[in-house]
This record gives sequence, structure tokens and C-alpha cells, in this order.
Amino acid sequence: MRRKKWILAVLAAAVMAAAVAKAWFIEPIARIEPLKEVTDLSEEWIVKSGSLPSEGEMEYHYRIPKDDPKDLVFAVENCGEPFRVYLDGEPIFQYNDKYREKGLMLQWIPLSADAGGKELTLCIGEEVGEGLLAGKYASWIGPQDAVFLKVVEENLYMAFLGCFTIILGIAVTVMSFAFTGRSPVTVKKSFRYLGIFIFLTGVWEITDSSILQIVTGKTAVITLFSFFSFMMMPCFFVCFMKTMMTEGKKALSILEFLYLANAVFTSGSYLFRIFNLYETLSLQHILIVVSVITVLFYGIREVRQKENRKIRKTIIGLGFLALSGMISLGVFYTGFFRLYPVFYSTGLFIFIGCLASTAVDELYYHLEASASTKVYRSLAYTDVMTRMNNRSAFIEEQERREVKTGEGCIVMDINNLKQINDQYGHLEGDSLIRDAAECIRQVFEGIGICYRMGGDEFVVILENTTEEDLKKNIQNLERQLEYKNRDRKFPIVIASGYEIAGEEGSLMRDLLDGADAGMYRKKQAMKEKHQKI
Repeated sequence: MRRKKWILAVLAAAVMAAAVAKAWFIEPIARIEPLKEVTDLSEEWIVKSGSLPSEGEMEYHYRIPKDDPKDLVFAVENCGEPFRVYLDGEPIFQYNDKYREKGLMLQWIPLSADAGGKELTLCIGEEVGEGLLAGKYASWIGPQDAVFLKVVEENLYMAFLGCFTIILGIAVTVMSFAFTGRSPVTVKKSFRYLGIFIFLTGVWEITDSSILQIVTGKTAVITLFSFFSFMMMPCFFVCFMKTMMTEGKKALSILEFLYLANAVFTSGSYLFRIFNLYETLSLQHILIVVSVITVLFYGIREVRQKENRKIRKTIIGLGFLALSGMISLGVFYTGFFRLYPVFYSTGLFIFIGCLASTAVDELYYHLEASASTKVYRSLAYTDVMTRMNNRSAFIEEQERREVKTGEGCIVMDINNLKQINDQYGHLEGDSLIRDAAECIRQVFEGIGICYRMGGDEFVVILENTTEEDLKKNIQNLERQLEYKNRDRKFPIVIASGYEIAGEEGSLMRDLLDGADAGMYRKKQAMKEKHQKI
């Protein structure tokens, strides 16, 4: 049968390949015309001297071909510098952002329908102009749809990575809230901080690309989101590392405070125009470098001295992040603004993978420890002979707590256990205890909590009960004992007493004492009855 399946699979693959080959050579009914190419002006600009530039500016010229389409767009990356655009000497666009509040983006300048054959002139600062000639900054001309697709193509990597990272961050954060109440607080916090860090990373990646700015047109808001996410991102990384490390917590707390202070300072400077966002960026870069060095220092020391394996992956990821961060900072400060997010995002993505792996290892460790704890707790609080909760469990769970109105307690005691042990041995006595416990569980296990308090004494706790219900349950137990005694050499006889909480505020210990007194009265009555017989 397996051989026939393989033959059929190979045949199916061969037939499908033949079908694809046939479809390849079929002529299409209509052919989609490709978009006209976008012209990269970095190699087309001609630097001329003229009367248009102001002091510190240069003049760049490009002759638009006559056969170019009518819906032309000139797109230029100006890095916040003021510039002017002329068409055959006539001004068509002017940009000036003294406080650099409008945000960095690709300026989108539609040209008139008769632009073909005319000379396009750009007047801009010499430093940015040299960047345009070197290809550091974008300067394109072409049909509107083609230029838009060019922007998408240039930023698709960052946009895709940003969307994926945002989804991952939301998933990890939601996971942190889904942990049960018994999960360790450090695990919940570490996953929560990690999730927020990943989410903010995704927000920064997607807002730092030009796609959102072009689509929404809200360049100032998008740029502000990019800065805010970049400022808060390392803060939550520091919080995450505090939950993972045993050393350096004080230094990390100081860094956390500095990040928050820098966020307040940067936002206030933006609001009151003290400094623009880009002038305060170097402070954030310094804090990031200090954070990386601090985590590496304490992390490596913990790995070496305390063999803290759970942060080893974090240190490896941080090494990749530090390397990519240094490269991206170098690229940023040399003017290649379009390339630095690519380097930084690559290292950041590797780093996030290492952090996630570390968090999963930590979760696994705590789950394993929790499972072991449950096993030990079960052994400590379970009576081996009857598989009921033992006296230690009752003391831990019930004895000192306040009871609720309608809560009931039944105390039961096996009669004549000592005599049976003395005359027929402890094996017979143990058999009596096991069979009695089985009857008690069959009646009460679904409606209450059963405890073997030791020797021949049992306790059952019931919620929302009445005296009528308790009497009915005790009658059910007596019927169960009668059925069990048919196959026993020595019958099981149980004396019981009960007590119901009338109002809240009293302790379970008081309820137990009342039920215990009732049980002894019942036991005494049974003895007197037996003596009369």
C-alpha cells in the first residue's frame, strides 16, 4: 500500500509539472503594461551656480525629458533642511521647518502637466545636497503611482518586520495576563515587560519607515510616535532584565529612572520648543549604550560566578544588538538615514529572539518547579491509606479561617477500631479504615471536602447546606455502610455529629468543636443502646 502511495504521489507531481509547463506557453488575452521607471536623480543632478540659492545653499538642476508622462512627482528626502523647488525658474514649492516639528519624510511634490522639457531646480543646503549626489538621501522623479511603489519597495522590509513584531508583542503581553494565579510573579512580570518591549519595537520600526507618513500624511504625529516608542523601548528592556538578573538591580533601576526622565525632558522640549526632537536624540543613544554595557557587565559576571544559565542567551543576543547598534549609529551619524534602521532592526530581531527564548526557558523552569511543588504538596497533604486529605491539609486550609453562613461540618469516628486492632491485628484494622473511607468518599466527595484527621476520625466540610441536607447525607452514609458490611467479617459502625454556621465571623475551629461534641454524644448513645441489648 505504501509503495502504491509513493507511485501515485510521483505521478501527481509529474502531471502537475506538465500542466504548469503548458500554461506557461499559453499567450495571455491581455497584457498588463508595466509602470514606467522612476528616475533616481542622484546620478542626474547637475550642480550650477546661479542667483537662486541663498547663503549656504547649492543649486541642483535636472532637465525633465519631453516625453515624460503628465502625472509626474518629484520626491526628495531633505532631512528637515529648508529647500525650494523651481520649474524653469518659477517657484513651485518651498519647505521650511525651523523647529523641525513636521517630521522627517520624503517630500512629495506634484509637477504640472506641462513639466516635460522644463528644467527642475532644487536649492538646498550644501551638506544635504552632497548627500543627494552620493545617494545617501532619496531624490526621485517619475509617475505618481511608480514613485509610490518605489517608496513601498524601499520600506517594505521595515513595514513587514514592524507588523510582525507588533503582533508578536501583543501575543506575548496577552500571554502574561493569561498565566494562572499560581504562576510566579517574576514570570508574569518578565513576559509582560518583554511583550511591551517587543510591541514598542514594532511600533518604532513601522513608524520609522516612510509608508505610514505617505499614506496618512500625518508626518508630525507619525514621527512623534516613532520617537516616543524609541524612547520607551529600552526602558521596558531594562525592566525585563531586572526580573531575570540577581545582580545590578540598583544600577538597572537608576537607568529605568533616567529613561523616564529623558522621556519627560524630550516631550517638554518639544512642547515648549526648547530643543527639537533630533537635538535630544543623542541623550537617548548615550543611555542605550550605557544600558548595553551595564547589562553585559553584570550578565557576564552572573554567568561566570553564579552560572546563571537563564541569561546566557540574553547576553549572546545583546552582543548581536550591540554590534548592529554600533554599525547603525555609525551609519546614522555619517548621514545614511535610510540604512541605519535596517542594521539596527536586524540586530534587534535577533535580540528579541534570544529574549523570547530566555523567557520561555524561565517559564519552563518555573512550571517544572511548580509541578514538583504540587507533587510534594500532594504527598504532604494526602493520607496514603485512604487517599483523602490529611490533618495537615485541614490545618493549612480550614482550621483558622472564618466560616460562611450555611457552612457545615461533619465529624465521624469509627467505633471499636482499637478492639479489632488488638484482637485481630492491624491489617484487619487498616482494612476497616479503608472501607469506611471509601463509603465516606462515595457519599460526600462530590458535595464536600473530606479529611482523615488521624486514626479512626474523619471530617467533612460542606458549603451552603442545611440541617435537613446533613441528616439526609448521614442517612445515605449509613445505607452505604450497610451495603459494604454485607461482604465484611466485622461490620463498620460510624458515629457522627454535625454543626452548621449560623452567621459569619466564627472560626472553623469553633464549628469543628461543635460537630465533635455532637459526635461524642452520638457515640455515647450508641454505646448505651448496645449495653441495653
